[in-house]
Amino acid sequence: AAALGAIGTGGIWFDGASPAAIATSAFVIASAAATLAIATTRRRRHERTVVGLERLNHQILGDATRRPEYHAETCEEVNESHAATLLALHELGRRVATHVSLETLLPTIVATTKSMTSCRHAAVYFWDGRDRTIRDGLSPRSRDVGAYVPDPSTGAAGWVIATQQTYTAAAADTSAELGKATAGDARRPAGIAPLIAGNELLGLLIADQSDGYAPISPTLLCNIANIAALGVRNVRLIEQLSDAARRDPLTGLIDRSAMASVIDDMTGTIPSTTAVGVVSGDVDHFDSILEQHGSETADTVLQELGRLWKAALPNGSVAFRMGRDAFLAVVPRIDVEQTREFAESLRESIASHPFTSTAAAQLAITSSFGVAEWRRLEQTFDEVSQDAEEAMKRSKASGGNRVLQAVAPLAHL
Repeated sequence: AAALGAIGTGGIWFDGASPAAIATSAFVIASAAATLAIATTRRRRHERTVVGLERLNHQILGDATRRPEYHAETCEEVNESHAATLLALHELGRRVATHVSLETLLPTIVATTKSMTSCRHAAVYFWDGRDRTIRDGLSPRSRDVGAYVPDPSTGAAGWVIATQQTYTAAAADTSAELGKATAGDARRPAGIAPLIAGNELLGLLIADQSDGYAPISPTLLCNIANIAALGVRNVRLIEQLSDAARRDPLTGLIDRSAMASVIDDMTGTIPSTTAVGVVSGDVDHFDSILEQHGSETADTVLQELGRLWKAALPNGSVAFRMGRDAFLAVVPRIDVEQTREFAESLRESIASHPFTSTAAAQLAITSSFGVAEWRRLEQTFDEVSQDAEEAMKRSKASGGNRVLQAVAPLAHL
């Protein structure tokens, strides 16, 4: 200790010692000093780590960690608890960052919420601010029977939506105001946190059916919800960018270049024996519109037509812009007669729509249609779309503004 102290004040004097002895002594003293410095650094780092973890744990877990009995735990137990929480949040953040679809993201959020809150059930509900409705992000499952179903207008869910604060059953037990606000619930969930990103309410994260060993920390649930909300927001942005990249900028319909992948995605979710209707449409006398009224009016007409095609589509259907004034719709689960009815309805809506030119002149716009039924076990999509297009050409040749059915292939006779 004296030698190390001397080193710390500037060095040690060796009287009458050989250079080799001086070098050996200096090496031993230097090694001892390094060992002591390392040990001191580790001890101080450990102390800072414990203090830092306690502070961070207070932020993550909230006031529950400030109870007197909490500080009676051993340092090892505290560190293990803190480390497990931090690792779980870190893992959630990592997994959220890697998902590019809600189909894979939501199960990750649900599983992590159940694990970290010790609840047997968790759910993500999406909020629609225009309709003021919420919907379950995942399809109903048999194990969800009896689970809490939020009501956006009342109870705990209504309170969270209105205040955008985190709710827990434990808080409702101690707060008269919160208890009154949630009195309308037939059964109370263990906790609800708002999913907020960019000052926008995306939905609710619900933890339900607690194991009952300890109340849910509102701060922990809020942190899980914040990470989940960022993941949901990122996925939605990716989906919006992907959707915009494959859409025709003028009409808003899917561009022909993306047709193959879109058709594959659509048909992959329905049985191969299910009929699919195909509708080919083309604007009558479009060249005359272009020559008489100019390209600006022609573009306005195409924009309006794009809106009309999209508005007419049933759920699960899709429409494409195939060329300058050519369109195609694919409607699952309808036969050729139902496809014809759909095309007739679209034809009438176009013929009755009040189109105007840039000079405010009224335009009489009509379209010709050809329809076909896609039997996927017998035809490719290229073949059936060609059949529908040929029927559309016959419609135009016969005067336009009508719907004709494709000639059935020999295999169907």
